[in-house]
Amino acid sequence: MKTKILPLLFTALLFAGCVGTPFKWSDARRIEVGMTTQQVESILGKPLTMASKEDREVWAWNYGTGLGNGGYFAVEIKDGKVVEVPKIPEKLK
Repeated sequence: MKTKILPLLFTALLFAGCVGTPFKWSDARRIEVGMTTQQVESILGKPLTMASKEDREVWAWNYGTGLGNGGYFAVEIKDGKVVEVPKIPEKLK
């Protein structure tokens, strides 16, 4: 019985770590208004999602633990440059 449970547990833990887009909050804090999309991608990698909002694009990176905790970090882009960056709470490390 134990031999069947261990592979299932290992597989579940493996997939739990794969939720979201891996990035560091310290890197997200480096994003500033005026940066180009190339600069943002070089710091955070490609966004998980991109959407249109009026005359802007919203680039988002998701994060999560696979245990119901998570959210997203998103920046707004206009004409190839960052125009809005959210404030990141200090508690997020």
